[in-house]
Amino acid sequence: MRSVLIIDDVHPILIERLEKAGFLVRYLPEIHPDNVSAQLADIDVLVVRSKIRVTDSLLKFPNSLKLIARAGSGTDNIEISEKHGIHLISAPEGNAQAVAEHTLMFILALVNKLKSADYSVGKFQWLREQHRGLELAELTVGIIGHGHVGSALAKLLQPFGCRILAYDKYKTGFEFGKTEACSYQQLMEHSDVISFHVPLTSETQSWINDSWFQSLGKPVFLVNTARGELLDLSALLNALESNHLAGVALDVLPNEKLSKIEGLERVSYEKLFQHPKVLLTPHVAGWTTASYKKISEVLAEKIISHFADTNIK
Repeated sequence: MRSVLIIDDVHPILIERLEKAGFLVRYLPEIHPDNVSAQLADIDVLVVRSKIRVTDSLLKFPNSLKLIARAGSGTDNIEISEKHGIHLISAPEGNAQAVAEHTLMFILALVNKLKSADYSVGKFQWLREQHRGLELAELTVGIIGHGHVGSALAKLLQPFGCRILAYDKYKTGFEFGKTEACSYQQLMEHSDVISFHVPLTSETQSWINDSWFQSLGKPVFLVNTARGELLDLSALLNALESNHLAGVALDVLPNEKLSKIEGLERVSYEKLFQHPKVLLTPHVAGWTTASYKKISEVLAEKIISHFADTNIK
């Protein structure tokens, strides 16, 4: 009988489906990260979310791990050597629709100056001309990364009649409806809105930096619902001051432990939070009631399929 250790909150359907498939499930969502290693001796599958960073040090004791499954859309918090022979999986299909809808909300809010409009009315100001918005049908939206989320966003944008450009270094031939596959240079030159949907890797870390802003063809609306570490905060603040940006919407930040931010870093974050062109949410783009369940459904199916493969011993 295969054994599974779950060390973070998950939807009950994950446990139900695994147990129904014959897995022995140990659910310890409150476990302290320092105590995880000692629990792995007889475990085949470790299910994590964002509670801990899985590194080689976690595997310091003998264990029988064959699979690490992340209940989320990426594996950037899992950093183990290939020598362990442990397979990694995640469930990006589970929250793709939620993130795409949140991104669309961000885009509509930016081009219609929703933050400033709401604030001014709250101050008993009725400033109509200052809040004249733009229509998506007149704009070009550039999507960087055409995976589960990027393609879901492209589909949501279709009815608005905007031009949709998509760039993905690792995919070709993904045109759909009005979505145009293009080069990175074309996307940077022609887009009015640029939305990032790529994983965090050594290649994508600090992608949005001073050079990136300097390469823009015109001031754009920037949206990031992917990973905060794609962004260089000082470069973003510089771009806001130099009017390289028409507006920014972020669901993720380079440092999301806000209560622990101090010194000059705190000063930078205060500038970001107070800027009138910046719209923020606390990493909730994929955090819907539906996605919470779908992620666990997808993960259960992948875990069961992994061990159903006759080549997996």
